[in-house]
Amino acid sequence: MYTFDSINFIHSVYDDLFVQVRDVCEKLKADNKYPGIPLIHSVDEFHGIPRKLFSYVIRTTRPLRKEIFVSVLKIALIASVLSVSVMVLSDFQDFRRMSDLMQAAVTLFVCLVPKIINSVYQGNKTKWKIDKSIELKNAVHHYCRKEMRKKTENGFMMTVEN
Repeated sequence: MYTFDSINFIHSVYDDLFVQVRDVCEKLKADNKYPGIPLIHSVDEFHGIPRKLFSYVIRTTRPLRKEIFVSVLKIALIASVLSVSVMVLSDFQDFRRMSDLMQAAVTLFVCLVPKIINSVYQGNKTKWKIDKSIELKNAVHHYCRKEMRKKTENGFMMTVEN
C-alpha cells in the first residue's frame, strides 16, 4: 500500500506539473507575452505544451532522480518505523495479554501512523506550493526568453549569410 502510494505520488507530481505549466502557458499566450514562441498547441479539444518546454521545466524544478530518491527514502522510513513499532509491540508484555480484537486494533493503529503523519504534513504545504508555483512561472519565463534569444540569433545568422 505504501509503495503504491509512493509510486502514485511520483505520477501525480508530474501530472500536476503538466497542468500547472499548461495554465501558465495559456495565461502567457492570452497576455501575448511571447508572441514568437509556440506555447500552446491544440489537438481537437485538448491543449498541450511543447515537449521541449515540459522537459526543461522538469529538469529545472522537479528532476526525476530527486523524486525517485525521495520516494525510496519515504518507503525506507515507513518500513523502518513499521518494523520497529511491530517489534516493540511484540515484545510488550501487556500486548500479549490483550484480547485478539484489541491486538488487531492496536496493530492497525500502529500501521496507520505513517498515514496520519502524512495527513498532518499535507496540511502544512500551502507555503511550499506558493514557492513552487513561483519557481514554475520563472522556469517557463526563462525558457521563453531563451527561445526568443535563439530565434533572434538564428534570424541574425540568416541575414549575415545573405
